[in-house]
Amino acid sequence: MFEGRDSKLNLALHSRAKFNLTYDQEGPPKLGTILAFATGASVIPPVGFSPQPSIDFLHGHPSSPKQRLPIAMANTCINCLKLPLLETYDDFKECMDFALGNTQGFGRE
Repeated sequence: MFEGRDSKLNLALHSRAKFNLTYDQEGPPKLGTILAFATGASVIPPVGFSPQPSIDFLHGHPSSPKQRLPIAMANTCINCLKLPLLETYDDFKECMDFALGNTQGFGRE
């Protein structure tokens, strides 16, 4: 899709634009789902989070040969969202939608 030495920057800018479009379509409820996935909390606590939420990026390949894409993960004990590095925004969105759609979040609905 993108070529040349600026390809990663172009991909990042393209992904950001697609994220903005997705946010406009799906809105704050989607961000609340991501917050709950990463921290276990459905809202930001009045005193904030401890530890502060963070994002780690997962490098490497899918964990099994049958798995097409790596999956987003979270460690709610340390408020850490772990995101795979993927080639396209569409792959990233598919990965996130799968992770968010298949997580119950401590029995919450």
